[in-house]
Amino acid sequence: MTNGFGKITGPALVAAGSVLIAAPARAFERQWHLGGALVGVTPSDGRPTGFGAGAYTAYGVSDMFDVRAELRSSFHEKSATSGAFGIHLGWLGLAYKLDVLEWIPYFGVRAGYYQQTSDEVGDFARRGGALGGFAGLDHAFSRSFAAGVEVAVDRLLPDGATSALALRAEYRWGY
Repeated sequence: MTNGFGKITGPALVAAGSVLIAAPARAFERQWHLGGALVGVTPSDGRPTGFGAGAYTAYGVSDMFDVRAELRSSFHEKSATSGAFGIHLGWLGLAYKLDVLEWIPYFGVRAGYYQQTSDEVGDFARRGGALGGFAGLDHAFSRSFAAGVEVAVDRLLPDGATSALALRAEYRWGY
């Protein structure tokens, strides 16, 4: 004869055992990242979207925070209202990440410097400070390689803004 406990005890023991023997999730601190990105950049003033590339590095100061440095350039075609131009940016930022899974969501803030160049005669380059925010999702194919997508909105001081979409790939080491 069995009482009601025999029916619950088997599944409960299996569930408890699987929790107790599961591998621990591990995030990595003191990890370096070196990567590149293909970007699409849209200025907020109605000028055409441009495409370009970027390079970045990051260092994991803890398992949740990375310090990031990035350089990016985009080139925009001539339109009815403006000549061809380029937007070149350099940033230093801080990212919060959740990297205990293969899929690594992150978001952060950054500050830096921009220069906008133009091919119009007599048009002077615009330059100044830049403030921005970003969010992304990376997929870690292994401990050393990851790829992902990132969206960003940046304020080009004193009177401009851009939004960007980047496809990223990176190499990681130092864990």
